Amino acid sequence: MRRPASLELHMKPTPIQKLGENLFIKRDDRTGFLLGGNKIRKLEYLLKEAVDKGFKRVMTCGGIQSNHARATAFAARELGLDVALLLRGELTDRRQGNLFLNSLIGADIRTITSEEWVGKEAIMEKWASELGSTYIIPEGGSNALGSWGYVSALEEIQKQGNFDHIFHATGSGGTASGLLAGRAVTGMNCSLHTINVCDDEEYFKKRIFGILDDFERQFDIKVSTENFHIHDGFVGEGYALASDQLYEQIKSFCGDTGILLDPVYTGKAFFGMQEVIKRENLEGKILFLHTGGAFANFANVERYRF
Repeated sequence: MRRPASLELHMKPTPIQKLGENLFIKRDDRTGFLLGGNKIRKLEYLLKEAVDKGFKRVMTCGGIQSNHARATAFAARELGLDVALLLRGELTDRRQGNLFLNSLIGADIRTITSEEWVGKEAIMEKWASELGSTYIIPEGGSNALGSWGYVSALEEIQKQGNFDHIFHATGSGGTASGLLAGRAVTGMNCSLHTINVCDDEEYFKKRIFGILDDFERQFDIKVSTENFHIHDGFVGEGYALASDQLYEQIKSFCGDTGILLDPVYTGKAFFGMQEVIKRENLEGKILFLHTGGAFANFANVERYRF
C-alpha cells in the first residue's frame, strides 16, 4: 500500500455526538476551516500535491454556490496560491453565501450554463493552459487522491467508536469512495450508506466505482463494495432545490439540537436516512456524517418562515 502525504489544514478529530439511543452524528461541520465541512479533508491531499509540484494556482469547478469551490478558494489563498473557479450558473450583483465568499477572497470566477457543464473538464483544461502553472482539482475534489481524505476520516472514526451503519450525502462521489477505501485500510466491517442529492443511483455507481478503480491502481489496495448502498429517491426537484417541508425540518432540527443542516446536502441526507432506517428496520449503532454546508442557508434565507 502506498499512502500519499497530506497537509494539516483542519482540526481533528472532529467530535461524535449522540442524538438518540443508537443514533450518532460525526461533526465534520466542525473541522474548524471557515465553519468546517468535509471538503477540507480531501483538499489536504490535493493541495499537498499542488504545493509539492510547484504550481502557482489551483482551479476547480462546481455549482454557483459550491461548498467545494469555496473551501478550495480559501485553503489555496491560505497557502499563497491563486484561485480560478469555473461555476455553473449566473453571476448577479447580489452575491450571497459561498458566491459572496469566493468574490470576497478575490477568486477568478468564470461561469458556464448547465448545457455547457457536460464539457467542464475540457473548458478547465483550456483555461488552465491559458493561465499557466495551474493545478486542476476535479469537481468535489473527488478523485483517487482526494479519496484519502475519507480514508483518514474512517481511521479517525474507528478510534472513536464502533458503528454498524454509516450514512452520508453524496454529490460527486469522493466521500463514498474514500469511506469504501477506508474500510479496506482499517478492516472495519460497517455497512456504508450514501444518499445522492443529484443524479441517480446508476450515475453514482459508475462515478464511485470509477474512482475506486483508479484508487486501486494508484495505491495498490483492493477495495470491496459489499454492504454498500446508494439510496436514491431523496433528490426532490433537483440538485440544490429543496421543498418547503425540508426547510421546516432543518429549522426544527436546529431548534431542537443546535445543529445546523443545509438544504442542498445534509438536510436531504439526514431526513432521507431517517426514512431508510424506518423502511428497512435497520438495527445497531448508526452514524451520520455531517459534512457541512452551512453557507447554503445564507443563500436561501427567504425560504425559511419565522
